[in-house]
Amino acid sequence: ISGEVRYQGQVIQTGVLIIATTVSFATPPSISTSTLTGAAYFITNSYEDGTYKLEVIGSTTTKYRVYGYYPIYDAEGNPTILSTTLTNIQVLQGQETTSVNLNF
Repeated sequence: ISGEVRYQGQVIQTGVLIIATTVSFATPPSISTSTLTGAAYFITNSYEDGTYKLEVIGSTTTKYRVYGYYPIYDAEGNPTILSTTLTNIQVLQGQETTSVNLNF
């Protein structure tokens, strides 16, 4: 899976946490024994040029949810984590699914 990350139309150069999985989860995801024994989570971060690539297991039947998390800070330095989710992302075995763009 590959694409771009943008905030208000501008490329994000500081990095975005990106997670792909076949299940939905609460934001932010909680870590528990069921997380460790359940569906796989594939995790990466975006690059300085605003792009990302994430390797997952391809399938003709499995579809992924791609989650993005981007922290921003107000004038006082207080953080807010922005999130976005894309669903029904299909990746065929040996193929790259492109233009899975995350916009915040």
